[in-house]
Amino acid sequence: MDKSFADKMVVAVDMGSSHITMMLGRLSGEDGKLEILGAERELCRGLAKKGIMDNPTEVASKLNMMIKQLKNRTNIAELPQSIYISLGGHGLRMISAEAERGLEPQNHVSQSILREMEKECRDKIEKTYVEYSVAEVIWDTFVLDGKREVADPLDERAKHILGKYEVYCGPAEMRYNWIKCMEAQNQLSIASCYASTETLRAALISTDEEQEGCAIISFGAETTTYCAYNRGKLLDMCVVPLGSHNLTKDIAFKAISIKDAEALKKRFASLVMPEQVNAIRVKSAINPEESMFFYTNVLCNIVSSREKEILAPIVQHINRYDHILKGKTLYITGGGAHQKGLIPFLQDMVPMDVKMGTIEQHLTENTPSEFAAPEYAQIVGTLLLAGLDAGSSAEIPSAPKENTKGKNKKDKSFLQRVITLFDDPNESKLE
Repeated sequence: MDKSFADKMVVAVDMGSSHITMMLGRLSGEDGKLEILGAERELCRGLAKKGIMDNPTEVASKLNMMIKQLKNRTNIAELPQSIYISLGGHGLRMISAEAERGLEPQNHVSQSILREMEKECRDKIEKTYVEYSVAEVIWDTFVLDGKREVADPLDERAKHILGKYEVYCGPAEMRYNWIKCMEAQNQLSIASCYASTETLRAALISTDEEQEGCAIISFGAETTTYCAYNRGKLLDMCVVPLGSHNLTKDIAFKAISIKDAEALKKRFASLVMPEQVNAIRVKSAINPEESMFFYTNVLCNIVSSREKEILAPIVQHINRYDHILKGKTLYITGGGAHQKGLIPFLQDMVPMDVKMGTIEQHLTENTPSEFAAPEYAQIVGTLLLAGLDAGSSAEIPSAPKENTKGKNKKDKSFLQRVITLFDDPNESKLE
């Protein structure tokens, strides 16, 4: 770790379909852990579709507001003007690419040669797939003189180099709208951007797990992202254009408000059939003077049907690599990972060991515990990668992940009580 980086701050921005988050952090020069100095999280419903920015001008206005709020929250007058972002959403994919160069007469691998090869891969993909824009180009391996394979070829002696790359790309607007957003505001510029699968990898899995095999599912509001790793490389990935907000809309179909449906989902809906069935009283969105009743077993059927649809293509991907992933760990994360009963529900569908992904192992002791929540995994991973890019060379530390098990209620009577949805005004407030 470059200890000088301990005095440097990094700002990251993560935009999903429901929230946009701006976070300020810095890595410790001693142990490589991340200290989160502050964060702002705002609702952005309607500013993104399927995880991709849809309204650059409005987002630019939000970013200007959030950086002012972050300055006030942290009492830091001057924040970094360059930000790091993660790119994801529906349409994100990885394509393998190669580039090669003859090195004579220098017979030496220079930084300029590596930049040229990376740009060649980027240009090659964008020319071949005109509807896509490259989000990130990652080194995989390099072959020198047709026989010697190295992970980092810089300053190596050779006459010829072949580079193999993982190129993450997506719909053109994925990157282009961020450029338009930066042009519409006057405070920030983009230092670098990362594919969401890479930020999740940095936040949730260790080097050993990358080698042995593991997978991640990130449950967002409108998209659900799956990625698997083996032998230190991305093995497989897919992005499903459905997410936790679809569960909310399914609950709301009986003429109740989205706000009430969201509260029902969070407080009472479970993916595992409840042993105790309760009735919940909710105001009708058509006639506020009237009440409607939801039963917890009906809620279970609604959310479990939709969750099965969301997970079906991911289960197919996992089964395709059953010989590699069977018995390995599958980490869940994202805001939708809070859904009650998700771990046992998913455990019945896949041959992997399902666990809640944790990021607290990367955080310093003085970082507020709220930032260890699953919905912050992607932006924490962005900050970790940003720190490495800014001069860190230490391996990101890892720790064993905690296994969360579902709890069953003992009382099995059919109808125990009637519950008014907003008994507790604090629980009715949307995040």
